[in-house]
Amino acid sequence: MNTTEHLKKLRNELNSVFDKTIEDQEFDGRPHYFSGALYEFSQHLSDQAIKEILTVVCAQLEGATLASAFGLYRQASHH
Repeated sequence: MNTTEHLKKLRNELNSVFDKTIEDQEFDGRPHYFSGALYEFSQHLSDQAIKEILTVVCAQLEGATLASAFGLYRQASHH
């Protein structure tokens, strides 16, 4: 199997896991909601350093949520 075929196979497997994840009744939008709420909160802070830290936290949470939805649990735990 060449590299292109291998990557296409991986993509198909990841897409299959993602489709199953979003069909699961227990998977919901809470992480995305919390990330958005935290970001909105951070925008009202006067401390620029804290604002930047919370912005990074929000991005990491979004990345971990997406990785988890694709079944990349090990990667999600490192975000």
